[in-house]
Amino acid sequence: MSAQFDTIIQSALDAMFDLYGVDVTLKPKMGGEIPAVAIPEKNTAVVGDYGQVVDFRTRLSFRLDQVSPAVGDTVTFEGADVLLDGIESDDGYVRTFWVR
Repeated sequence: MSAQFDTIIQSALDAMFDLYGVDVTLKPKMGGEIPAVAIPEKNTAVVGDYGQVVDFRTRLSFRLDQVSPAVGDTVTFEGADVLLDGIESDDGYVRTFWVR
């Protein structure tokens, strides 16, 4: 059953990243440049402890079977370098970061 689930997830991720993904360059803290594909989500509400919107920020999501980004890495996205500021979620397949 687990292999079937992984196959279904990988197929869904292929479709999602093909449709919404953009080419970026991941620049790890230790140096180097890695071409990657990320899904951007602009003007995403950051929700505070009591359900209030405290900010609007951009998120970038990466497939973990392709790259392994970490907090503090830099990404060239839309012609600008942005900092992977914090992990928003990580389900073992996709890791999503808040960026600055």
